[in-house]
Amino acid sequence: MTVLYNAIPNGDIDPESPITTGLMTSLRDNPIAMFEGTSGAPRLTASAIASGALTSDLFSTGSIRASAIASGAIENQKVRRATSGSLYSPSAASDSEALSWPTNYIKVKEIYVPFGGTYSVYFEMGFKVNASAYGRIYVNGAAIGTERVQTSGGNYIGYSEDIVLQAGDLVQLYIRNTTGGGNETKAQNFRVREAAPFHFIVNM
Repeated sequence: MTVLYNAIPNGDIDPESPITTGLMTSLRDNPIAMFEGTSGAPRLTASAIASGALTSDLFSTGSIRASAIASGAIENQKVRRATSGSLYSPSAASDSEALSWPTNYIKVKEIYVPFGGTYSVYFEMGFKVNASAYGRIYVNGAAIGTERVQTSGGNYIGYSEDIVLQAGDLVQLYIRNTTGGGNETKAQNFRVREAAPFHFIVNM
């Protein structure tokens, strides 16, 4: 329930002023009103936040209402962003084997990215019979990564590429082969890696 914000005048806090119900109510309700974004309540400004202070572990889902934050109060440099690395959380990995037969690209893996930054996107690709395997990283349905081609051996080979992603992006793996039919391209261990892992959502 939203509470009212009532500015406390200097006359209510001078040494001779009594402690009143109104004063105590304001002392109780004003901090709540500030966090809830009540009209007239002070808002958090950018200068109050140290660079890198806002990390994902500080927030629960829905804990901060948009109305409680002044427009422009949180700048990009105040929010921790990902940097490329070799670490990943279990929620940033889709390790199961996926197979694809068609000669056109088919999406076989997808991970939702909740925080922006530069990530090292990794996957392993191979093929089961005589056919060239192709794989490529997509973002939100658009080809972004380098096209990887495997023409011999058939065993899994790992590929990694640094990609800049925005909060809310879907990073995806598409694969295909040259002959179709029963000639399978296979992929596994699709991972979004960085220096200090966030939490992700694996869609497929």
